[in-house]
Amino acid sequence: FDVLDTPENARQSNLPDELNAFPYVNGQLFGGRLRTAHFDATMREHLLDAARHDWSGVSPAIFGSLFQSVMDAEQRRAKGAHYTNEANILKVIGPLFLDDLKAELASITARKSARNKELAKFQDKLARLTFFDPACGCGNFLVIAYREIRRLELECLKAQYGDQQIDAALLSRVTVDQFYGIEFEEFPARIAEVAMWMMDHIANNEINEAFRLNYARIPLKDSAHILHDDALEADWNELLPPESCSYIMGNPPFLGAKQQSDFQRLQVRKIAGLGGSGGTLDYVTAWFIKAGQYCQTNTRIQIAFVATNSITQGEQVAQLWPVLFDRHGLEIAFAHRTFAWASEARGKAHVHVVIIGLSHRNHEPSEKRLFSYPNLQGDPVESRHKALTAYLFDARGVTNRQ
Repeated sequence: FDVLDTPENARQSNLPDELNAFPYVNGQLFGGRLRTAHFDATMREHLLDAARHDWSGVSPAIFGSLFQSVMDAEQRRAKGAHYTNEANILKVIGPLFLDDLKAELASITARKSARNKELAKFQDKLARLTFFDPACGCGNFLVIAYREIRRLELECLKAQYGDQQIDAALLSRVTVDQFYGIEFEEFPARIAEVAMWMMDHIANNEINEAFRLNYARIPLKDSAHILHDDALEADWNELLPPESCSYIMGNPPFLGAKQQSDFQRLQVRKIAGLGGSGGTLDYVTAWFIKAGQYCQTNTRIQIAFVATNSITQGEQVAQLWPVLFDRHGLEIAFAHRTFAWASEARGKAHVHVVIIGLSHRNHEPSEKRLFSYPNLQGDPVESRHKALTAYLFDARGVTNRQ
């Protein structure tokens, strides 16, 4: 670790060749001191088994599942923590941005004129986008989003250059520096940073395979911006000014009003500003409302969160949605109706959720996408609508809000 954290020209002259062969990595990835682990025979065998394994096909997103699996069950419930698997992440980021970007790239590659010029513009667009998860945990949303954006950039480069050799260091411009997160616990926050670097390495290897290169982004100069803090207390503007933000996404904690601590309940009431008793809102609603506040200075920001399905039912509808619709000018751009949330860490569905995508009404899409689940554990059926209500059905025939 000392070698990986030391520039080549600052290393000891008598360093063994097998250590000196390691490149300088930097980026604080190998900074600081580690306490030496004193191994017994069993620990040594576990380490050797792990070292023998081929890790090339393992997604960094697996760390979220591993972290949740070692959490105490009571602690996990108290935090409202639910690991998000890749399939469910794609349900969020697909209609939020990925589907449109894929369609745009397909349209450009089908052009017969000014194709390379438009491809270059598209890559510029990818390099300008910023992604923010204010409840990022181990970074699964950021990791999968980064992987998909890098794959779009790779397809763009392949469309421009075919299989000729290119200077990947100059032509690949999407970086982990475009990704931001907030996480309350320090350990998962650090995991998120490392997972993003690992996904960056995987994406670089995909470029190497496509263009017959040997490209690596080291020393590390860019890193994901992961803030270790309470997202409901932190000033999101200081981490990422709204003017620079493109998309907000994530899976905030699932805690009903009765499961919240006194402090958490005060947080929700302060952010919602309902007055009186303060309402009976789920904890996740505070992220919706704070995101609505955040995007008032940049109404082009698109928002999508996983949430408990109770925010689209009963008394919470009257408490939450006037704040989002009327106070913050948001509209539902897409939604997944209730489906069963399966945790890979526990191997079974244990909660019913919805996914809500929001746009400011100044920039809402003309068609709203709705995904319905005839089988709560099956695949959705998509429909298109002019407007959607807070109960997640077609708004035709519903009296216009005043």
